[in-house]
Amino acid sequence: MEDLTFTVEPGEVVALVGPSGGGKSSCIAMLEHFYEPTGGEVLLDGVPIREYDHKYLHTKVALVGQEPVLYARSVTENIGYGMDTYTNEQVQT
Repeated sequence: MEDLTFTVEPGEVVALVGPSGGGKSSCIAMLEHFYEPTGGEVLLDGVPIREYDHKYLHTKVALVGQEPVLYARSVTENIGYGMDTYTNEQVQT
């Protein structure tokens, strides 16, 4: 990636879409601070990403893969996979 700049306003939901190899996953990996950019920096609210706690970042950024993934479990368990706790009612809605 070169010269990538964008702003997300508070409360705004953003989706990165584009062809394979376009840098979407790399962008998310930098937002979650999986690695450092080779130039420039990633800022959240004007604060360098490296100053944030990794766990905090991972609860705020979601990655939806291009291919669906199902585990050898029930449908309910697959839907509730990313939740610490869930009820059947939550899964059904």
